[in-house]
Amino acid sequence: MNNVSVSTESPTSLRLWPAWLICAVMLLCIGLSVTPSIANGPRFMLMLGGPVLGGLLFSVWVLFGSRLSGREKGLLALAAVVLPGISALLTLPGMATRSTLIIYGLPLAVVAVVVALSFKARSPQRVGWATGLMAIVWSLFPAIRNDGFDGDYYPELTWRLAPIHEQTLPELQSPLDTTASSIASPDWAQGQNWLTFRGPQGNGSVDDLLSDRDWQSSPPKELWRIDIGPGWSSFAYHEGRLLTQEQRGEMEHTSCYAAEDGRLLWSHGDPVRFEEVVSGAGPRGTPTVASGRVYTMGSRALLTCLDEETGTVIKDPIGTKGA
Repeated sequence: MNNVSVSTESPTSLRLWPAWLICAVMLLCIGLSVTPSIANGPRFMLMLGGPVLGGLLFSVWVLFGSRLSGREKGLLALAAVVLPGISALLTLPGMATRSTLIIYGLPLAVVAVVVALSFKARSPQRVGWATGLMAIVWSLFPAIRNDGFDGDYYPELTWRLAPIHEQTLPELQSPLDTTASSIASPDWAQGQNWLTFRGPQGNGSVDDLLSDRDWQSSPPKELWRIDIGPGWSSFAYHEGRLLTQEQRGEMEHTSCYAAEDGRLLWSHGDPVRFEEVVSGAGPRGTPTVASGRVYTMGSRALLTCLDEETGTVIKDPIGTKGA
């Protein structure tokens, strides 16, 4: 009778410390990319370059420094191509959402693989565990939507089927009466007009407006709150009116609100929509008020002149007709 010997040898031990170092560097890049004290340029490079470089270094480790067998390397490489590819196909279109696959998907997938290989280092199924955890990571991205990145590079993540904020806002319709008779300047804004971007001095500062700056003992009181459309416009203020630019669906609006209570005084819309990965949808300009007129530059370079009281378009803004 022949004796059959069954090998019970454990897989080769892995060299894991370089992989953990790569994980730490990738996570550090994510953390530094949302650190306000760092300039925007380096932060942007860390946000995109960190995951890509980390992924390349991790690939080098798997192929040449991990001590995985040739079969294990092949299986892991196949999973690293197929799983993110399927995730990308199922993820919502749009650069903002697709970019999360690189910025967050790569680091999380690498961490998942290293965690599995560390806890199952002596198991013959260690690559299977790593592939399973990696599959869980990549399966998350088709279920989410990124509505853009805010000014601190934080993603505006939400569930895929959740309504877009713009879709929850009512359609902007100017009141029938757009006269200025009922507009009053709030007590806190008397004599403090802010007619253009960054104010009258162009430095974004106001002198002697806050009478009590100790917000610990006398915190500010919220007077009103409203939802408006997305955009990167700031506000101009003149004699009780707050003017800004915002996006509502496929319409780019210049809107005028009452500073006293936030009610809409008038709104002018143009069929324009601008959207990009870094900062989402909406106009990028701020209205300028001068001589009873409101000047705006839209996201598609549309220069518009509006009447400050009614929001109607002034077709001859510099008074050249009849000259």
